[in-house]
Amino acid sequence: MNGRDDVLDAALVQLNQNPASSMAELAEAMGMSRATLHRHFASRGKLIEELAERGLTAWAQAQEEAGIVGADRWQGSAARSRDAVESMMVALLRRYVTDGHTFAFLLTDTIVEQIPSMASRTEKLIDIEAAFFARAQDVGLLRRDVPPRWHAHSAYGVLIAAREAIRAGDVALRGIDDLVITTFLQGARSHEQ
Repeated sequence: MNGRDDVLDAALVQLNQNPASSMAELAEAMGMSRATLHRHFASRGKLIEELAERGLTAWAQAQEEAGIVGADRWQGSAARSRDAVESMMVALLRRYVTDGHTFAFLLTDTIVEQIPSMASRTEKLIDIEAAFFARAQDVGLLRRDVPPRWHAHSAYGVLIAAREAIRAGDVALRGIDDLVITTFLQGARSHEQ
């Protein structure tokens, strides 16, 4: 391990395999002593906190790269077409799948709720998503009979389902992004007659 980033990367791998890993188990999996790991991070909580910050940064980057930031201002001449919104949705979900795999254990870890600055940052990211999902409703891409935040929760739920299905060996990692996208956009119900 060359530095702090390498330690964080290795910790992510181990925590994705076993989210309850202790500092001793993390150190062993990384091939270092507990003392060395403690030189980088005073506690497991501090390690998880830094990983959560990384996860929140990746979430914000995904939103920025997909072009959804500022969706609450898409009115009049700034409005987007259904095709443009769908393209953004696909890009967003594809990135979320990648990040969801990288930060799998954080999808259900409660640390972001326990630290006020992280909880506030999370709420802002959810607000950006909800504004985008509201625009997706406006252009007829998403159902209008549910609140935009329901769509955000639904997307999150599909990401957790993907994580668990991969972990259980029920689906392969390859192609999981398309499965998540179609499940979210088309719903889980069959359209067969």
